[in-house]
Amino acid sequence: MILYRPEIDGMRAISVLSVVLYHAGITGFSGGYVGVDVFFVISGFLITSLLLKDWETKEYSLVNFWARRARRILPAFLTVLLLSAIYAWFFLPPLTLVKLGELLIASIFFAANFWMSGAVNYFSPEAANSPLSHIWSLAVEEQFYLLFPLFLLFALRAGRKLTVSILLGILVFSLLFAQWSGNLKVSYPFVDDYFYWFAPSAFSDFYLPTGRAWELLVGCILAFSPKMLDRLPLIVRDAVAAIGLAMIGYAVVFYSGETPYPGFSTLIPVIGAALIILGANNEGIINKLLTLKPMVFIGLISYSLYLIHQPLLGFYRTATFEHDIPVTMAGVLIAASIVLSYASWRFIEQPCRNPKRVANRYFYPALGVMTVLCLSLGIASKVTAGPRMQNASEQDRYFLSIDDEVLGEYVAKRFSQNQGPFDLSRPSLKVLVVGDSHGQDFANVIGEMVALNQVQLRGVVLDNDCTKYVKPLSQGESPSTAWSIDHEEQMCNHQLQKFMEAQSTKTADIIFIAQQWREKGAMVADVLLENLKTIGAEHVVIVGKKRFGPIRPAKYLKKSYEELQALVHKPKPDHVKINQILAEKTGARFLDFVHIICTLDGACPVFTPEGKLISYDGGHLTQEGAIYVSEELSAEPAFWAFFTHLPNAQKR
Repeated sequence: MILYRPEIDGMRAISVLSVVLYHAGITGFSGGYVGVDVFFVISGFLITSLLLKDWETKEYSLVNFWARRARRILPAFLTVLLLSAIYAWFFLPPLTLVKLGELLIASIFFAANFWMSGAVNYFSPEAANSPLSHIWSLAVEEQFYLLFPLFLLFALRAGRKLTVSILLGILVFSLLFAQWSGNLKVSYPFVDDYFYWFAPSAFSDFYLPTGRAWELLVGCILAFSPKMLDRLPLIVRDAVAAIGLAMIGYAVVFYSGETPYPGFSTLIPVIGAALIILGANNEGIINKLLTLKPMVFIGLISYSLYLIHQPLLGFYRTATFEHDIPVTMAGVLIAASIVLSYASWRFIEQPCRNPKRVANRYFYPALGVMTVLCLSLGIASKVTAGPRMQNASEQDRYFLSIDDEVLGEYVAKRFSQNQGPFDLSRPSLKVLVVGDSHGQDFANVIGEMVALNQVQLRGVVLDNDCTKYVKPLSQGESPSTAWSIDHEEQMCNHQLQKFMEAQSTKTADIIFIAQQWREKGAMVADVLLENLKTIGAEHVVIVGKKRFGPIRPAKYLKKSYEELQALVHKPKPDHVKINQILAEKTGARFLDFVHIICTLDGACPVFTPEGKLISYDGGHLTQEGAIYVSEELSAEPAFWAFFTHLPNAQKR
């Protein structure tokens, strides 16, 4: 066993507290998720150190290593899974329960990260509400524990230097793959024509080991030379550790869900963790800070704290129907997490790690029973959707069956299937809708509108954050030549270039630009109109921002038709301000969505007259909502005024 390093527990404390405070939504910790990256470096370092020690003493045994990992990880892990599954069975909404059941099954097979890949955005409310969304990182580590010892067993036979060289090669490949793999193609010339500075692929997204392996390998390589800085003066080593701590702190405070991740930006917390490991193994200030008793205590219970905190936060959010947790309540939940984590560490982790206290003949059968129970609850949750669905009325079944993922497919389908050029041989009205997911919504409104005759409908993507990068075509460089190391700006320049050069932009009879507008983008809406006029697109309409408030299907259960019809949402001041800016900048070319579908005092309905939700998430329309809005729009003279004097603009 390697010598215990208490400062590593201090690092664990910083890591887990950063993650916990981030998940709780505490201001100032927008990048707290980088604590997971620090954990990865620590894991790589400690596991490799243990394996190297076993190799040197000729005690290297895969069976013994995996047995130690099982005792370290599985008891608390399965306990949290089982208790979460039991609570979820009785209290979670049916569709949430179904997804939790799927995630539970994946977790049992150490594949939670693969299940979440492409299905759950880590930075979305869905992930915040899920009691097990944090399990992905444990799956990455479990996959590492399974494969890395096998690799090391064969690599070390060729010598330590060659092993380090191989690890370094894999590290560099994994890092570059995380940053750039989305630029690659399977056919010649194998690289996309437009090279994005940050472009993860489906094989290297936030959750997958292909884009995360390099973080663990940084720790692995450190284990081969953990004392490389020991000859330096204490003050220098302490400064190195201080720089590392500052790098982690910078990422925790200044990173956010908008930071390109994982990739080159991940180097800051990862290198920071490496510098602490190398520089804090001394009597310096950073070592003393990390080895304070409260820090070491949190570090010791960090594994259980990581496991327990998210179920408490997630279940609170689903029970209250609110994403934002009040600071006082967040403090209570965090304190409860610490208390429960200590109990887990004291009565589950510690006893189970010692075969003398919990013998194999009891330990493994108990794990088997817990695994079967978790798997059974996962399958039952997925198949039956739980007792709440089974006992619900027909109206309540409608609310309980609201599935954002399925409804989101309706939002995107028409737009995504119609992004090609217009058929210029057809004498029909050519309508182009430009925008983000709110543009997809407006395309559905046009598509559901029975008052338009034989419309050719096309879509072009332009994200809401991209409009702010619009520059007058008469000044400076065009989007076709602009390049930036900033991922957002580079992506937006490319989108603007494709939009301005598209055949559909130049040949459309009328263009509707519909987005979830931001203020900076609204301020240059007039510039965008002028640019389009320059290339010959004069009939352009700016569609205002829409919002239907927070949609909470579980709150609508057992309400009467009259109660549902009475529910309204009034746009917030910042929403009203953006629409006012758009109206001022674009004048007669502005279509005020809110004034068309809402009352004179700005109260927007939540339900259609038939009792169906207009929006399923507050921003995007259901199909019933799109039909309702299309009918309201069809009855609005201001809408048809945009079609005056257009060729082929005939109403049915």
